[in-house]
Amino acid sequence: MAEWHWIAELARDNGLAVLLFVVLFFYLQTQAKAAKEQRETDAAREEHNFQVLQGFLESISMLIAQNSRIESKIESNQLCPMVRKELGR
Repeated sequence: MAEWHWIAELARDNGLAVLLFVVLFFYLQTQAKAAKEQRETDAAREEHNFQVLQGFLESISMLIAQNSRIESKIESNQLCPMVRKELGR
């Protein structure tokens, strides 16, 4: 309740404009602090997403290499070991 008494005295002594300025000032300070925290959170999330995408890129590169080897074996008509065993080669 003490803060309400202080606010009422401020409004009575200095006018409502000063009171509104003080309220707006503190409101904008809290909004600036929240925006800064949000930017920090976004930066951390972007860094994490970058690391995840780097992992995906490595996985895709490995899959492309494996598919290339499989494709070259198919084109050169090599059979898998199980088929070779069944055919007696």
